[in-house]
Amino acid sequence: MVMVGQRTFRRYARCSQNAERGCQSGIDEYHAIAAASYLASARKDAANNNEHVALDSAFVRALLAAKRYADALPIAEDLLKTYPSSDAAFGLYVDALVRLRRFDDMEHASAERSKQFPGNVYPLRNASFAAEDRGDFTSALTYTEKIIASGKAEPLDWNQYAWESLFAGKADAALADSLQRNVPDERADAGIVHTMASVMAEIGKSD
Repeated sequence: MVMVGQRTFRRYARCSQNAERGCQSGIDEYHAIAAASYLASARKDAANNNEHVALDSAFVRALLAAKRYADALPIAEDLLKTYPSSDAAFGLYVDALVRLRRFDDMEHASAERSKQFPGNVYPLRNASFAAEDRGDFTSALTYTEKIIASGKAEPLDWNQYAWESLFAGKADAALADSLQRNVPDERADAGIVHTMASVMAEIGKSD
């Protein structure tokens, strides 16, 4: 079990480089439980602050994957208090809130962080996702529109913008034109192509 935990920890450590998009590690619950058990002990023996932070971050990921959401939240919250400007720490915190279905808290935290770091679109994405999760597509669209207006939108934001517009009943020809202008073919993945097709179908426009 210890060896399984150690191997899984190394995979979580690699995930830390992709915190903003979430860790798509494919680690199952059994391995997550093993990693959490290993890390619960290892984090007590951290040699320095950097190692302690790395172990705590991995521990939170393991707890989330093991579905121990309530245990993960306070550790993630402490990490964010220690490193308030860290997107990785914020991502772990809001991930725990989402797993606990505390969508209002997630949206509030994201809105406050957006005020604190106005040039950072990451909190706006989180607020949008939180609004979506509770079925409020109008509010979700409002947050995503702010990302679009910032000039920092990525293809994933345009994809989100299109879907939220569809669900909010606001898909029109202007939306279709914006998607085509701002997400050229070389940046469009299969998901965005499918979204564009859905928008076209909604407004009765065929390509």
